[in-house]
Amino acid sequence: MRQLFLIVMLLTVIVGCGSGTKVTGKVAFEDSSPLQNGSIVFDDGIHSYTGMIRSDGSYSVGQTKDSQKIPEGKYKVWFSGTSWMEVLYDKNGNETTQNISFPLLLPEFTSYDNTVLEANVNTQGKMTFDFVVKRHPEWNKQQPYKPKTVGN
Repeated sequence: MRQLFLIVMLLTVIVGCGSGTKVTGKVAFEDSSPLQNGSIVFDDGIHSYTGMIRSDGSYSVGQTKDSQKIPEGKYKVWFSGTSWMEVLYDKNGNETTQNISFPLLLPEFTSYDNTVLEANVNTQGKMTFDFVVKRHPEWNKQQPYKPKTVGN
């Protein structure tokens, strides 16, 4: 009986290997301009699968190796690393050691608990998901660059 159990478990593992797929797509703002940095996360609440967002807004999640493919299932989709970092300058235009972060996206796109985006992944062919996101209202409040003047 124990041998039968081990054989069934082994077959389950072997059959399960290789299941999953690679997911691709693009992420853009409502004006069609691409989200140009950060990561996209496909998260089922237990496992998460992450891909980097390229400068044209494209991404891919799940590589061709079996262990890195995304299994079938329903995923919440959210984004990380989507803040814009700026160096602060003093009143004379000198760079300081302080940085400030400006969020690029609304909170509804930046965590598992808040996201409004979902994707149903299956292994039947190529999976492509394009997402439209909204900018955070403070995304463009970066401090303008003030070069240091020489001789003053």
